[in-house]
Amino acid sequence: MSEPNLPEELLHDILQRVLTEPEDIFCGFPQNSTPRWKMISRSRTRTPASDALLVSKRWLRVGSPILYRNICLWKPKHTTAVAAVLKVQPALRNAVRCLRIEGGMGEDLPEVAALATNIRTVYFCPNIPPSEDCSGLNKTFSLLNPTNFYVYFDQLNGGVRAYEVLLPSAEFAIRNYWTHLNVVVIGNGNGMSSRFIDALSKASSLRTLSLSSFWSINMLEPLAWNPHLRQIYYSGSLDKELMQRLLEELDRTGRFASLFKYYKPTGFS
Repeated sequence: MSEPNLPEELLHDILQRVLTEPEDIFCGFPQNSTPRWKMISRSRTRTPASDALLVSKRWLRVGSPILYRNICLWKPKHTTAVAAVLKVQPALRNAVRCLRIEGGMGEDLPEVAALATNIRTVYFCPNIPPSEDCSGLNKTFSLLNPTNFYVYFDQLNGGVRAYEVLLPSAEFAIRNYWTHLNVVVIGNGNGMSSRFIDALSKASSLRTLSLSSFWSINMLEPLAWNPHLRQIYYSGSLDKELMQRLLEELDRTGRFASLFKYYKPTGFS
């Protein structure tokens, strides 16, 4: 069958396989605190999958919403450009499901959140340069109500600003706006604030928590007291036997026995 004769449903399925990544891969935590955009830029020797949209106008029309399903923002100019595109193309803004925020947190970020009303997953890494504008973050979080939240925080690399300014923005959103928050995935967790942990321990919609670093172990006890939490997954570098001993030391009530699941680490993105 020649390309012009391909049914649009089949073309959509083909482009979806080419252009999209599963959420757990797109929201994968970085190796050695390397942002996703840097990893992408290092792989530019291969042809971008988005080049498939250059085949024809039909491919561009069918494939563009698929391409915009997952958006990664990393610098102000990129956020400005994405906001401009979403403003004039309703089909694209309705397609966005996952927003990965690694930068570009200035005045244009709230516009992206306001336009892309179907966002269900948010990835947040507050380890940005001290000079970068983050004035749009609080408003952005107030406009979102994700089901899934991935947060990667490393105090050793993020510095005082990330700890005292950016992480509290997420904590405030969890307490006051994110009523649909069902799954939280924490990467690293080194220096995660007690207020952030407390917000999660009181989140009535939270059902599943996933930890991927031994830094997060100290969070287990307060989080386990959330009566709505049904499962805690751990897939970090500590082996199962060592994790079991640590849990036995923490588990004074027996609650961890019903909550905790260990998975072998699969590596980071």
